[in-house]
Amino acid sequence: MTIHAYSKLILLCLVISACATGSKVEGLEYSILSIKKAVEKHLPGPLHSLSENGRVYKTKAFRLPLYYQTKVYKTKGLLPERAYAKIAILGDRRPYTLAVEIEIEELMGMQNGKPRYQVCCRHREYEKNLAKEIKDYLVKRKDNQDLIDDFRPF
Repeated sequence: MTIHAYSKLILLCLVISACATGSKVEGLEYSILSIKKAVEKHLPGPLHSLSENGRVYKTKAFRLPLYYQTKVYKTKGLLPERAYAKIAILGDRRPYTLAVEIEIEELMGMQNGKPRYQVCCRHREYEKNLAKEIKDYLVKRKDNQDLIDDFRPF
């Protein structure tokens, strides 16, 4: 590949990564434990994985009202669409930033007797609503406000 081809590839990667950000809530002046409790309380589906540092939550597939259905499959028990959530707590100290992403997968058909899903879009409205719910919960919550993050006297 030539240098020109590499520069096009790098530019494409930058554009795609810039478009991949979800809804963000910046300036959270709460302890990391309070933010984690708020995120765990408002997860839209069952927890699938948690990162090693405990700041990136990913859910299993969950049902949303049909958002982007273009084809209707009359398959018993299969969701025509399913969604996944990824919620990340960003920053190494206060103020923290909360990033919320909701990806929707559409049922494309069956392959070897198994359903085949493909990511079709992001649910921007639900991302904003979920981020707002978490922030509102933190604002209303007044107990256990730690002055120092993760402070344990003994």
